[in-house]
Amino acid sequence: MSTYSIIRSPEALQAGDHISRPIASTFGVFTHHALVVDTKDGITLIEVVSNVTSGGLGSSLAVFPFGRSCHVREHIVDLGEYMRQGVLRRYNYGECNAPFEAIQKARSLLGEFDYDQFDNNCEHFVRWCKSGRGQSDQAQNAKGLLQVTGSILLGVLGLFSPGSVGPSQSGNGVGYTYRHNF
Repeated sequence: MSTYSIIRSPEALQAGDHISRPIASTFGVFTHHALVVDTKDGITLIEVVSNVTSGGLGSSLAVFPFGRSCHVREHIVDLGEYMRQGVLRRYNYGECNAPFEAIQKARSLLGEFDYDQFDNNCEHFVRWCKSGRGQSDQAQNAKGLLQVTGSILLGVLGLFSPGSVGPSQSGNGVGYTYRHNF
């Protein structure tokens, strides 16, 4: 998991910072990630935004773009409320691209974005800009939760024989065993 700092003032932000804030429609379970470009005349971000609303995902954070058309946009965003609430995060990186290089990588993708919540989301995008590795901790966590939930539901529905869904017996105590008996 990534470490982060809570940002409470615009002065604490710098060009090239990877930030996130809660997505309203997910009740704060998921966060929207963006790259800071400038902080001089408002906070300018490059982020993946939904094409569904006129304000976009980045400005309203009212929708989670499951299966929706998205694009990468550079624009000024008011983050004041997130800072006041103490929910704006800046992610800490060991080695990563210099701020200028991260911003250039982000700008190279301005326009349409092939969004996929599990394999190509806003966190994948910003981490790729910062480090060259597109990964998403929240997507990995969501995939794991869906796998466990699905296993439990299938077991409850009786689609697996008793004892066929449960903790792995492989000795490492990690994972689940799936066996179907059709």
